[in-house]
Amino acid sequence: MYEEGSYGKDVSNAVAAAAKAAGLGPVAVAGFTPGQAQQAAAAAKAAAPDAVVLVSREGAQGAIAELNNAGLSGKKLILSDGAVNQYGSGLGSRALDGARGSCRGRLPRRTSRASWSLWIRS
Repeated sequence: MYEEGSYGKDVSNAVAAAAKAAGLGPVAVAGFTPGQAQQAAAAAKAAAPDAVVLVSREGAQGAIAELNNAGLSGKKLILSDGAVNQYGSGLGSRALDGARGSCRGRLPRRTSRASWSLWIRS
């Protein structure tokens, strides 16, 4: 699920290419504009995914809320670097429990790559 615009499309295409290279395939790809993520969240839910990758910036909070309303929250979410934020009370309880996010930049030294991840807790 991605936010319309160059960032959303570019990162979404890169995620799809990486997934394909790993032998995975998206079951649905849905774009949305900030404040209008309900249809994209419904399409994601209808696809019954194992995980939802959310590529967003300005519309991230609304998209996470719509995914949460659709029953896709917490451990099912992987957030792009633009969607990682401190949302506080702006989201429903446990909307981000167990969610994962990505960080821009270089990976740390080779010895710690296996443990490198960003965990987000609400």
